[in-house]
Amino acid sequence: MSARVPRLALRALSKRFGTLTALAPLSLELPPGSIHGVLGENGAGKSTLVRVLAGALRPDGGTVSIDGRSLPPGEPRAARAAGIGVVYQHFALIGALSVAENLLLGRPEATGRLISPRRLAAGAQALAHRHGLAIGDPTRPCVALPVGTQARVEILRALSGGPKILLLDEPTAVLTPPEIAELFATLRRLRAAGLLVMFITHKLDEALALCDTVSVLRGGRLVATVAAGGLSAARLAGMMVGVSADAASPVAPPRAEALPGTPAAPTASATPLPANETPTPAGGAATAAGAAPATPAVAAAALASEPAPAMLAVRNLTTAAEDGRVALQGIDFTLASGEICGIAGVDGNGQDELAAALYGLLDRRGTVAVADARLPPGDVAATQRAGMALIPGDRRRDGLALGLAVWENVLLSAPLLGHFTRHGILDVASAGRFAGELAREYRVTLTDVAQPIAGLSGGNQQRIVIGRALALHPRVLIAVNPTRGLDIAATTQAHATLARAARTGTAVLLISTDLDELIALSTRLFALYRGRLAGPVNPDDRERLGALMAGLAA
Repeated sequence: MSARVPRLALRALSKRFGTLTALAPLSLELPPGSIHGVLGENGAGKSTLVRVLAGALRPDGGTVSIDGRSLPPGEPRAARAAGIGVVYQHFALIGALSVAENLLLGRPEATGRLISPRRLAAGAQALAHRHGLAIGDPTRPCVALPVGTQARVEILRALSGGPKILLLDEPTAVLTPPEIAELFATLRRLRAAGLLVMFITHKLDEALALCDTVSVLRGGRLVATVAAGGLSAARLAGMMVGVSADAASPVAPPRAEALPGTPAAPTASATPLPANETPTPAGGAATAAGAAPATPAVAAAALASEPAPAMLAVRNLTTAAEDGRVALQGIDFTLASGEICGIAGVDGNGQDELAAALYGLLDRRGTVAVADARLPPGDVAATQRAGMALIPGDRRRDGLALGLAVWENVLLSAPLLGHFTRHGILDVASAGRFAGELAREYRVTLTDVAQPIAGLSGGNQQRIVIGRALALHPRVLIAVNPTRGLDIAATTQAHATLARAARTGTAVLLISTDLDELIALSTRLFALYRGRLAGPVNPDDRERLGALMAGLAA
């Protein structure tokens, strides 16, 4: 192939969804042996571009060429045959199948052949070893894997066909820092072997550390394509949000005047509001001065004094190691009204189990009390009535019904649904108006609350999940990785929302694998390691926190 022929060439590629322009006519040429970053806010068109290139979505216009040969539009099999491997933002593994079986799915050699389990497992281990991505036992069902291991399996599956082009859509969103370093080493080896890697991300530091060139999308349009060397994070952020470099770092929180109103204080009980009142969304943006999240200095002062009376009290919380879950062992902590308490830990150490046990989704022993009222184990309805709300870690799996409309997803909360239901009849008009108000307050970009929520970007979906959780001003909010996969502006808004909820009296339990997020927001920090809780630790004591996360410190 001539050096002048690009590995990937896009010519006037475009895609619309109704009145929404997902991709304006976009043209781009990329050479082999390079890593190209694609950045942009949620809804900028990044995932749409990936789906078009992978053949999962037919463009409205334009062409895609690989090594000078045009690619048939909307044909995933043709895209794979031409050398495109893809890892989507939301995993496509079949949970009941093993790691080795998932790695074989879609491969031509799997058609019409019998392959022994031993040979299948050996091939999976050889593939993992070749690319330096550990997968553990290849015979283990994928449903039992920690999310970081699932991500590695997805990447290995994309690499199993020996692609010329590797598309990675937000691949580090669920990875820990050591896993990210491992992935970057693999991608650099692939670049040296001649692959073109398209790295879709919203994390500026990762793009600058890894990529040779970057393209910025905004509102479906290609803003610029520039060399990453010498590019500052401030300039890159400014290109993403459409402001100057000086204004881009740090990103300013959303303005309070854009909100329809200020949030009310938490109610004395967790029951739905009276029938003649309308729920008021709890405030999806930051106020101006004084709205910043807690800092480590504030946290240090909080540690030095006795906390306020406990809003959430957990004593000897213990769960069984069933269905591949991590067993929680003797968890004890309290959470005060108005406090943000962080739980740090490497993925797979019991974070999901802790949230599920507290919220009534997982059977448990021990006691959980909200405002001195004990919660029965395994009873979500009682938990909600007591005033506890949850922002789940996987919005698509646990937080949304993707086939339903936006307004219907807003009502996926028993207290909210009860408020708009009289004598078994749902007041659709009132529910729709409320959903529209919540969408405006949380700055959700949509055409209509009746549209399927699956059509929204990940950031806009997450805004709905957060707004729904805070709509009735809960006493206790459990937030699990609330900013995973979000861009700068959406992350800033989510952080400001959590801080604002705490200022109005909600006790916030922040369970996150993002240390910077935990340190910025938390007044106290604990670490979860193999189902055991250690701490508290001062948020600015990174060394001790790291030791606790690794199970190395007493």
